[in-house]
Amino acid sequence: EHSWAEAQDGFAVVLSPVNQNGSAPWCAVEDVTITNNIIRHSASAIQIKLYSTPARRVTIRNNLFADIDGAKWCGANCSSGHFLQVETAVDLKVEHNTVLHSGNITSAAGVPTNGFVFTNNVIAQNQYGFHGNGRSPGSDSINFYFPNSIIRDNAIIGGDASQYRGRNMYPASWRQLKFVNPEGGDFRLRPDSPLKAKGTGGADIGADFEAIMRATSAN
Repeated sequence: EHSWAEAQDGFAVVLSPVNQNGSAPWCAVEDVTITNNIIRHSASAIQIKLYSTPARRVTIRNNLFADIDGAKWCGANCSSGHFLQVETAVDLKVEHNTVLHSGNITSAAGVPTNGFVFTNNVIAQNQYGFHGNGRSPGSDSINFYFPNSIIRDNAIIGGDASQYRGRNMYPASWRQLKFVNPEGGDFRLRPDSPLKAKGTGGADIGADFEAIMRATSAN
């Protein structure tokens, strides 16, 4: 929960490969899996930085990101509710997450990311959706910063189907997704949810909330 804004602008998780200005190439951030977490009350969610080497083989799977809001938690000068800010990475997978945020899905810059997979997530388009520095939102940013990416089987609230290549759904509101009690923090799917069995291989779209609760239980 929460984040700090000293030397970075309020991301809950920062992956930052630093190798002493190129003099220590053995320093790396590789083979990282972030899974079964509740990450909430933060200005933005995840930042992957580039100094001398890219992060490699990072997987963000089955997490709940809630109340990710820059204006609320960090102020006007901080990041604005972005889910994923990435300067470059190699083999970055984002799968089965449920994300409640106020900003971009991505805020990309730097070198394009190769091996980007974004599947089975529940997330909001908000103003710009997938966006990269110097590019137009949507397909222009995706094609430049995430070439040959796989973006499919997601529920993108308020999204525009013309901006995406893969099979996704674009509900108009969160209410249409039929969570058990989202106001109370219960994001399990009701039996009549349109997310049931609509993901890859017949899986549910979004996070497995019961698995998250088992992993985060004090018991």
